[in-house]
Parts: sequence; C-alpha cells; structure tokens
Amino acid sequence: EGASYYPGRLTMLDITLMCFVEWAVFRELVKNPAKYPNLDRFVSLHQDRESFLSTHPSIAEVRK
Repeated sequence: EGASYYPGRLTMLDITLMCFVEWAVFRELVKNPAKYPNLDRFVSLHQDRESFLSTHPSIAEVRK
C-alpha cells in the first residue's frame, strides 16, 4: 500500500514524484524527507530500482 498511484505498476506519476523528491533532497530543498512519512515510505519502496539508481542526481556528469 502506498507504493504507487496504480498498485502493481510504476506510472509516470510515480516516476515524476521520485525524480522530484530525489532532486529536492539532493539540492537540499527538502532537508529531512522523514518528516513526511507517506513520502518517505514511497521513496523507500522505490529508491533501489535500477532505473532510479542509474539516474540519481548525485551521479550526474558536470558539463562545462
């Protein structure tokens, strides 16, 4: 429960939310996501997906 907008599937809404949250935490716009239990649970359930791990902002190449 609380893992997706559409249980059993990863939707565009889920992807968008994960990308925003990981970016906001990385940029320190959200300093403590644990303050938001539903959001924290959602991220915890999806953060280990290969698609999110391989595109996390912390691994982005800095372009000059």
